[in-house]
Amino acid sequence: MYRRFCLAGSLGFMKKDLLFCFALFQGIKHVSDKTKIQNKQAVANLQYFGQTGTTVGCPFPITWQSINDAFAAPGGSGATLGLIIAIFLVARKDKTQMSIAKLAFAPSLFNVNEPLLLGLPIVMNPVYAIPFIAAPVTGNIIGYLCTVVFKIIPPVTLDVGWTTPGFLIPFLGSGGRSVLSLLIGILCVVVSTLIYLPFVHAAAQINKKTNAEA
Repeated sequence: MYRRFCLAGSLGFMKKDLLFCFALFQGIKHVSDKTKIQNKQAVANLQYFGQTGTTVGCPFPITWQSINDAFAAPGGSGATLGLIIAIFLVARKDKTQMSIAKLAFAPSLFNVNEPLLLGLPIVMNPVYAIPFIAAPVTGNIIGYLCTVVFKIIPPVTLDVGWTTPGFLIPFLGSGGRSVLSLLIGILCVVVSTLIYLPFVHAAAQINKKTNAEA
């Protein structure tokens, strides 16, 4: 029953994330704000951690923060830190993408990715439509498998702030004691990078062809 409840919650978050990224891809910016229910869940989880010193067994292990924020958004919506790393790896000769990636790298460490969304751009760019949605959904799946199915890391239920570097959130948000949580956070960045790689290469080829014709 518990796993079924968690699965339903996680699927709901993945659906929400899918719709959120799709809207953002079209340039529709959603202002995120915690609901009263989310605030109550966060307070209950924090009280539990204060009493027990662990997030294992907390009353609300599956929340938007514990799945999406922790595993699906390193670099901001669309897991775009992986996009920047992919550009550094396979598009160094593409001046268009490299110049934006260099400018966007520092903000993206703190999950601010507007320079990429509007500068690259990602918004209304068909080349990046698939990875911009697939990368965070994959991160959600990794988070669900690690925290609910296999239970190899503690639930990430502590609010550490949305500007905390994405790969650190699973570690800090679960109490800062599980090294495996840190590795899973890094894994999410690696996986998102791999998802973006072929699309970055395709974008670089398109830019090369466009510049040659100009």
